[in-house]
Amino acid sequence: MKRKLSITGLLTNLLLAVMVGLFMSVSFGVNPAASTGVVLAVGTVPQLLFPNFFVQQGSLMAGVYREIWTGRLVEQFRPEIEASFLNTIPDYDRYVQASKNNENEVIHLVDIGADPDVLINNSSYPIDAAAMTESDLPFSLDKYQTKATKVTDDELYGITYEKIDKAVEKHKNAILGTKFKKAAFSLAPNSHSSATPIIPTAGSTVNGKKIATLDDLLALGKAMTDAGIPNDGNRVVVLDDLHVFEMAKEDKSLFKDYIDIASGKLRPRLMGFQVFNYSDNPFYVTAGGAKASFGTVFNGSIHSKASFAFYAPDMFRATGSTKMYYDEPDTRYQATFVNFRHYFLTSPKKARAIAALVTANA
Repeated sequence: MKRKLSITGLLTNLLLAVMVGLFMSVSFGVNPAASTGVVLAVGTVPQLLFPNFFVQQGSLMAGVYREIWTGRLVEQFRPEIEASFLNTIPDYDRYVQASKNNENEVIHLVDIGADPDVLINNSSYPIDAAAMTESDLPFSLDKYQTKATKVTDDELYGITYEKIDKAVEKHKNAILGTKFKKAAFSLAPNSHSSATPIIPTAGSTVNGKKIATLDDLLALGKAMTDAGIPNDGNRVVVLDDLHVFEMAKEDKSLFKDYIDIASGKLRPRLMGFQVFNYSDNPFYVTAGGAKASFGTVFNGSIHSKASFAFYAPDMFRATGSTKMYYDEPDTRYQATFVNFRHYFLTSPKKARAIAALVTANA
């Protein structure tokens, strides 16, 4: 096997040998040339005789960096940074199941069917019996993947915690922003139905649109009551920025009771709803009233802003695994490529208990 030592390695060994030689000379009176030669030999010969050992140390360092990256990403996924309305929804992380190859992650819920009929003043016996049916409701978690970040060897082996934090922060924010936006999208009805009402705004006309008012929130609450959605303090409304602005401007004297003047934020309760504000709500196609598909770019001429509401106990959220992918440097690129895969889902258990308030055309 051909053995060689890099010029950088040899110069490093020589520098260390000279420093140790001078120290030995001053401290113990040892000939500096002799001590330098001995130290140089001790540092260089093992690298020539056992080159694989020192190559492997670089591989071990790569493993250490992989652990640092993964640990920091998982650690920072935990806080609810933007979508605080998700805190109202039951957490079903413990029910997540991974496939054998870890390619898919699924959560299974059980539909126990309808409630039994109730008889009043019955006089006919035997009373009819009905079986309690059960059915499986499988939900596949959404898979979020970031595009790879390139880190050169110079950056990797001279990396600082600040650089790692910055790179991980970008991956974290990209996934968090997307998964929260997808969660909001999933909690808004696709179209109007008796179980998933969509209420148009009915305020005064501004620039060809009906503005949102507090009366519209009352109408939204009534529509949810008509749909059989309980009003027990667990209704949640997530207001679009435009609707908050329109309500505040439309009735300053009334709406001021629902805004914290010091912070400018909404108070936690408003007309029977737990209230949240989110800047990336889904929106609807004005003409047909259907929800625009996820990822569509908002166009004011054909789309309408929306706030959405849901009954929290009938929703669920589940976080699956987070995995780091790491490509070792090769002879051509001499760089590392890193990206992440993360599983997450927020959804209604059934197509019910969700509603929306959508800006209407005049």
